[in-house]
Amino acid sequence: FSQLNCGLGMKYDEFYIGGGYRKSMMNFMNADAAILSIGIANDYLRFNYSYEKVLSSIRYYAPMTLEFGVQFTFTSKSKRYNKVFAFPKL
Repeated sequence: FSQLNCGLGMKYDEFYIGGGYRKSMMNFMNADAAILSIGIANDYLRFNYSYEKVLSSIRYYAPMTLEFGVQFTFTSKSKRYNKVFAFPKL
């Protein structure tokens, strides 16, 4: 509850790219970074790569981080959004 995360992304067909910013709101002076993410996604599988550039004074010891990710989805988007939710009548 002590971090501000902002981001914006764009998707074209199966490819996406995004950027973001992370800033600590408390006493953690070393918790800010600029983030760039790229990846490929379809209904069931997603591969992504993220690069974080540290902007605070800790950058002299840990200037960046790299992340690779794989995400599996067990239901397709069409099956997830076609569910009918019944609400009680008032």
